[in-house]
Amino acid sequence: QIKVIVDAGHGGKDSGAIGSSGLKEKDITLDIGLLLQKIILEKGEGIFKPLLTRVEDKYLSLEERVMFANQSEGDIFISLHVNSSQSKKDSGFEVYYNAISSDESAKEVADRENISVEEKKDSKEESSPMFILWDLAQNEFLKESGYFADTIQNSIDVTFNKSEHKTFAIKNRGVKQ
Repeated sequence: QIKVIVDAGHGGKDSGAIGSSGLKEKDITLDIGLLLQKIILEKGEGIFKPLLTRVEDKYLSLEERVMFANQSEGDIFISLHVNSSQSKKDSGFEVYYNAISSDESAKEVADRENISVEEKKDSKEESSPMFILWDLAQNEFLKESGYFADTIQNSIDVTFNKSEHKTFAIKNRGVKQ
């Protein structure tokens, strides 16, 4: 079986983005993660096995998420986030994969999403052993990650924008690193 690690971003004391109505990113990502688990189980034909980093409103550090994925021997890691913007003009969806940031806005999103509540107090050490090992592991599968991100992006675009059964139109903002 192909193990799919579904990481519902944020959780517990880390609410992530908060909408104008008070809706929290951590709640949206958990709902989507649980739904994705159900879809994978129903449609995966026994080929895919979804494993969730969290199934409740619980805080996990980035290190705990990585450890869970490694200990579970995950084949695919999907981290769910619902970004916010100060501009009302921004809308749509993006798919990111772990690589050197492709543009400044992608880098800002990565910086904002990858610093947990506790880690915000500390500066990032790009020479740390954790960073170096993570970088090496990700570079090994860079081509596959890009292909997978493109596949997800195209599937979302077809589902929401190009199929005859459109749910609602949503702007495709592309794949980013």
